[in-house]
Amino acid sequence: MIFITHSIDEAVFLSTRIFLMSVRPGQIVDEVKIDIPYPRTLETKTLPEYQEYKQTIWDHLKGEVRRQYRKGEA
Repeated sequence: MIFITHSIDEAVFLSTRIFLMSVRPGQIVDEVKIDIPYPRTLETKTLPEYQEYKQTIWDHLKGEVRRQYRKGEA
C-alpha cells in the first residue's frame, strides 16, 4: 500500500518505509525504514527511536529547503 502525507508524525506512526523527496525537481532521494513493531499505540510516540525517526526526516526536509534557498529557487 502507498500512503502519501505531509505529516512527519503520521508517516512515522503508520509506515514501515518512508521515501524522502527533493524539493525541485520532486524526486525520491532517500528511504527511511521504520523498525518499530506493530501494533503501534499512543505510547509508541514516546519511544526514543520514534523521536529519532521524526528528527531524521525533519533534518532532511530542512536541508532540502536550505538547498533551494541557496539556489534562489524557493
